[in-house]
Amino acid sequence: MENKFCHYKNLDLGKEEPKEVTEQELNEALNSLVARSNTFVECNKVSEKGDVVNINFEGFCDGVSFEGGKGENYDLELGSNTFIPGFENQLIGVKKGDKVDVNVIFPENYHAENLKGKPSVFKCEINAVKVKKIASLDDEFAKDHGCNSIDELRQHTKRELEERNKQISLNAYFDKLCDYLIENSEINLTDEQIKQSHDNVIAYYQQMVGQYKMNLDQYLQMINKNMEEFEEIIKSDVIKGAKVNAILNYVAVSENIIATEEETNSELASIKNYYQLSDKQLDEFKSKHLNEFKNEIIKRKVSEFLIMNNK
Repeated sequence: MENKFCHYKNLDLGKEEPKEVTEQELNEALNSLVARSNTFVECNKVSEKGDVVNINFEGFCDGVSFEGGKGENYDLELGSNTFIPGFENQLIGVKKGDKVDVNVIFPENYHAENLKGKPSVFKCEINAVKVKKIASLDDEFAKDHGCNSIDELRQHTKRELEERNKQISLNAYFDKLCDYLIENSEINLTDEQIKQSHDNVIAYYQQMVGQYKMNLDQYLQMINKNMEEFEEIIKSDVIKGAKVNAILNYVAVSENIIATEEETNSELASIKNYYQLSDKQLDEFKSKHLNEFKNEIIKRKVSEFLIMNNK
């Protein structure tokens, strides 16, 4: 059955202005920048909450070491709640050279099935104790971040926040626009379109949980869902993604929006520079992903076109 797409230009859906950046938001952003700039300096004292201990560790459950329970030269900030409950408190009051057995019980909702609720011991060796050196928000700090003064850093940070708010506003409007176009069009999806959208959604989740050093199976264990239940959760996102892609492709063809050779080469050069790729690595990337890469450029240009041509 043929698709029927609605008008996609000169729509008045209500494009909201970006939120203004408040003094509180600006100060919070600067304080966050300072916090990320704090350093830890090795010292000769026993550890306290807020210090960092550099440790080698290996975990044992029922006397057997387990996957993911071993690490070397790991910087652990005491009080950060990075490790399971009870772990960090047992490393308060240690010094360089100490060997400590840390006894813990894994939470019942822990992602690894074989460790849920199990008592375990981590054998730790203290390589160093480090104290936090607090950065100061002054002109020297500003210079370290590419600005000549603290006032210039404030202005630079404010512009970044304004750009962030602008992007948030545009993303919200584009989502509203897509909802309208989907609701007022008749789109019949092919199995291939649904599969492609499904793969994109799965890839998104894999990338998201990968930031927390988990795979998708571990994530599903953590949220107590099996794959069938997860497929049901993402079903609406898959269908919407497939329909949005169909709309973007239709607009691209209708408006003759393409990825020019100049645009493609420019973005490839940026990727090469950002990831420090060799010519050979870039050629390998192009051989595998060039069409996909061009399609992403086209989708972005179509998105910008739709936002510019509607209110």
